Amino acid sequence: MAGHLIIFRFFSLSLVALLCTIPMASAWDCLNAHRNQITITAGASGHNEEIRIDLTSSDFPAAYDFTADGADVRVVLASDDTTPVDHIVTGWDSASRTGTVYIKLPALAPSSSTSVYIY
Repeated sequence: MAGHLIIFRFFSLSLVALLCTIPMASAWDCLNAHRNQITITAGASGHNEEIRIDLTSSDFPAAYDFTADGADVRVVLASDDTTPVDHIVTGWDSASRTGTVYIKLPALAPSSSTSVYIY
Protein backbone atom coordinates (compact mmCIF):
# COMPACT_ATOMS: atom_id res chain seq x y z
CA MET A 1 0.00 0.00 0.00
CA ALA A 2 2.87 2.38 0.78
CA GLY A 3 4.21 1.86 -2.74
CA HIS A 4 0.93 3.03 -4.25
CA LEU A 5 0.99 6.17 -2.10
CA ILE A 6 4.52 7.04 -3.24
CA ILE A 7 3.55 6.53 -6.89
CA PHE A 8 0.44 8.72 -6.40
CA ARG A 9 2.51 11.51 -4.80
CA PHE A 10 5.08 11.32 -7.59
CA PHE A 11 2.30 11.45 -10.21
CA SER A 12 0.65 14.43 -8.46
CA LEU A 13 3.90 16.40 -8.30
CA SER A 14 4.69 15.54 -11.92
CA LEU A 15 1.26 16.79 -13.01
CA VAL A 16 1.76 20.11 -11.20
CA ALA A 17 5.21 20.52 -12.78
CA LEU A 18 3.74 19.76 -16.23
CA LEU A 19 0.92 22.28 -15.83
CA CYS A 20 3.41 25.00 -14.90
CA THR A 21 5.36 24.40 -18.12
CA ILE A 22 2.44 24.55 -20.56
CA PRO A 23 3.06 27.62 -22.77
CA MET A 24 -0.49 28.94 -22.33
CA ALA A 25 -0.10 29.09 -18.55
CA SER A 26 1.88 31.96 -17.15
CA ALA A 27 4.77 31.16 -14.87
CA TRP A 28 3.34 33.76 -12.52
CA ASP A 29 0.18 31.68 -12.13
CA CYS A 30 2.17 28.72 -10.89
CA LEU A 31 4.13 30.75 -8.37
CA ASN A 32 1.33 32.99 -7.11
CA ALA A 33 -2.17 31.77 -6.49
CA HIS A 34 -3.83 35.21 -6.41
CA ARG A 35 -3.82 38.05 -8.87
CA ASN A 36 -5.70 41.30 -9.38
CA GLN A 37 -6.26 42.85 -12.78
CA ILE A 38 -5.94 46.64 -12.83
CA THR A 39 -6.88 48.67 -15.92
CA ILE A 40 -5.28 52.07 -16.46
CA THR A 41 -6.94 54.52 -18.86
CA ALA A 42 -5.10 57.61 -20.07
CA GLY A 43 -6.76 60.99 -20.24
CA ALA A 44 -7.16 63.19 -23.31
CA SER A 45 -3.45 64.13 -23.25
CA GLY A 46 -2.10 60.62 -22.67
CA HIS A 47 -0.14 59.40 -19.68
CA ASN A 48 3.58 59.07 -18.96
CA GLU A 49 3.96 59.20 -15.18
CA GLU A 50 4.04 56.78 -12.28
CA ILE A 51 0.65 55.40 -11.35
CA ARG A 52 -0.42 54.92 -7.74
CA ILE A 53 -2.51 51.85 -6.97
CA ASP A 54 -4.13 51.57 -3.56
CA LEU A 55 -5.18 48.06 -2.60
CA THR A 56 -7.71 47.35 0.13
CA SER A 57 -8.73 44.18 1.91
CA SER A 58 -11.57 43.70 -0.60
CA ASP A 59 -8.96 43.36 -3.39
CA PHE A 60 -7.59 40.18 -1.83
CA PRO A 61 -9.21 36.79 -1.31
CA ALA A 62 -9.66 35.78 2.33
CA ALA A 63 -7.02 33.07 1.84
CA TYR A 64 -4.35 35.56 0.68
CA ASP A 65 -1.31 35.27 2.92
CA PHE A 66 0.09 38.77 3.44
CA THR A 67 3.83 39.08 3.87
CA ALA A 68 5.14 41.57 6.40
CA ASP A 69 6.46 44.11 3.88
CA GLY A 70 4.98 43.23 0.46
CA ALA A 71 8.38 42.16 -0.88
CA ASP A 72 6.75 39.31 -2.82
CA VAL A 73 4.44 41.59 -4.85
CA ARG A 74 4.87 41.18 -8.61
CA VAL A 75 3.36 43.26 -11.43
CA VAL A 76 3.19 42.09 -15.06
CA LEU A 77 1.50 43.33 -18.22
CA ALA A 78 -1.86 41.61 -18.67
CA SER A 79 -1.40 41.49 -22.45
CA ASP A 80 1.10 38.63 -22.18
CA ASP A 81 1.04 37.87 -18.43
CA THR A 82 4.84 37.64 -18.34
CA THR A 83 6.43 41.05 -19.02
CA PRO A 84 7.46 42.55 -15.66
CA VAL A 85 6.38 46.11 -14.85
CA ASP A 86 8.64 48.39 -12.82
CA HIS A 87 7.04 48.96 -9.45
CA ILE A 88 7.71 49.93 -5.86
CA VAL A 89 5.72 49.04 -2.77
CA THR A 90 5.50 52.17 -0.62
CA GLY A 91 2.96 51.04 1.91
CA TRP A 92 2.03 47.57 3.09
CA ASP A 93 0.03 46.73 6.18
CA SER A 94 -0.50 43.04 6.72
CA ALA A 95 -2.73 43.66 9.75
CA SER A 96 -5.25 45.86 7.91
CA ARG A 97 -4.66 44.00 4.61
CA THR A 98 -3.91 47.12 2.57
CA GLY A 99 -1.10 48.17 0.28
CA THR A 100 0.12 50.97 -1.96
CA VAL A 101 2.07 50.20 -5.12
CA TYR A 102 3.45 52.64 -7.68
CA ILE A 103 3.97 51.31 -11.20
CA LYS A 104 5.74 52.76 -14.24
CA LEU A 105 4.28 51.85 -17.63
CA PRO A 106 5.38 52.81 -21.12
CA ALA A 107 3.68 56.01 -22.32
CA LEU A 108 -0.03 55.62 -23.00
CA ALA A 109 -1.58 57.34 -26.02
CA PRO A 110 -4.48 59.73 -25.37
CA SER A 111 -7.67 57.93 -24.29
CA SER A 112 -6.03 54.49 -24.55
CA SER A 113 -5.92 51.88 -21.81
CA THR A 114 -3.82 48.95 -20.70
CA SER A 115 -4.06 46.39 -17.93
CA VAL A 116 -1.63 44.87 -15.47
CA TYR A 117 -1.83 41.95 -13.11
CA ILE A 118 -0.67 42.37 -9.53
CA TYR A 119 0.40 39.11 -7.92
